[in-house]
Amino acid sequence: ESLRRLEAELQKDSEVVTVYRKGDNARVLIQEKVLVGGASLPANMNMMSPEDQQRAEDNARRGGEVYETRAYEFYTVDSTLDDFDLSKYPRYVETQTAGSKQLPQTSLLSDFIGREINSSLYDGIMANVFSAIRDEITGPEMESRLSNGIPSPSKPGWLYGAEYDDLKLEDIDYVVDSGQTKSGGGTLYGNAEVADYNDDGERDGNRKISNDDMILGISRMQYEEQNGSGRKNRVFYLDPGTYGGTYPRPKLYIKPVQNKGWRGMVDAIFPELSPCKPSKRNLVDFDDIDKQ
Repeated sequence: ESLRRLEAELQKDSEVVTVYRKGDNARVLIQEKVLVGGASLPANMNMMSPEDQQRAEDNARRGGEVYETRAYEFYTVDSTLDDFDLSKYPRYVETQTAGSKQLPQTSLLSDFIGREINSSLYDGIMANVFSAIRDEITGPEMESRLSNGIPSPSKPGWLYGAEYDDLKLEDIDYVVDSGQTKSGGGTLYGNAEVADYNDDGERDGNRKISNDDMILGISRMQYEEQNGSGRKNRVFYLDPGTYGGTYPRPKLYIKPVQNKGWRGMVDAIFPELSPCKPSKRNLVDFDDIDKQ
């Protein structure tokens, strides 16, 4: 949707002269833009990978036209100018009586400074002001777009905020770290080998890892992060001495995706259930509220 704010309302007094309505008024028009005849962007656009987002946008651009229709429109009047003696501002009064090519606010500014105002200069200044206000409220426009094709706002308060979960099955692989065994780092735990010794304490080749070795491996995702993958690890294998299980088969914890926007707020209010101590608590303690 797009929003337009008209800062002065025209009033037709005759067939010849068009004047502005008296007072401080504005008309707000919200237009809905619909892509007709082309493929629409999927509702889960923000949860898709960058490659899939680009593919969806390319498909949506093929064919079709944007149809605009009025969704909402309303007219507002404020009493800002009721207590002023407007006879001191003849240029402004003229816009509401005899008609003028200038906007009322431009004419009023001319009365204030005692000289004519360049309309294009005024329009440029106001465009910059409204852009600054928009950016302050919504944040600068992002390159990604909403499902209706409008540039997405960037401030979290305007975003659904669900992040794309790029976790792959191989990220969960249970592997050994570098230096833990005779096998190289990143080797699957079940394939890794350690030094073996005979009853006399002499080296006797290699063998597979046993629980008695008390070697706790790591996830492939953690191993790759340690080796510069650039992806922050979310898969953790937990110490059997604390969380149960065995070293060859320890407990697994997958850290949830860190959502933003409204989805992030929901996650903060209702955090995931966890057996770990201390566990996260609800941002709002509903149990205490219920007791009241």
